[in-house]
Amino acid sequence: MDRLDPPANELLGLMDEVHDTLRRGDFAALPQLTARMERAEGALRLSRPEDLVAIRRMAERNARMMTATRRGIKAAQRRIAEVLSAARGLVTYDRQGQRVEESDARHLARRF
Repeated sequence: MDRLDPPANELLGLMDEVHDTLRRGDFAALPQLTARMERAEGALRLSRPEDLVAIRRMAERNARMMTATRRGIKAAQRRIAEVLSAARGLVTYDRQGQRVEESDARHLARRF
């Protein structure tokens, strides 16, 4: 296979950095990498099919990583919400449909 054009190599290197950054969870570094990728993309001369194929494969790999990262973050947020909810105590509703929060387990024993 022919060597990729230098601008394509630069973009692929940056895409590798994005992948590694996502794996490390260093989300603060992503905006700078994105800006660098946009500049590298502007320098591309996308006339060579092998450049396009390599870039597409790397983009697909990064998209899968971003999807997994997003799912992981959402799962962590749900778990944090569950823990915080449990720490606040039990939430029930009275006969009038009003919310009643029980933060002390001793009061629960009297209700049952």
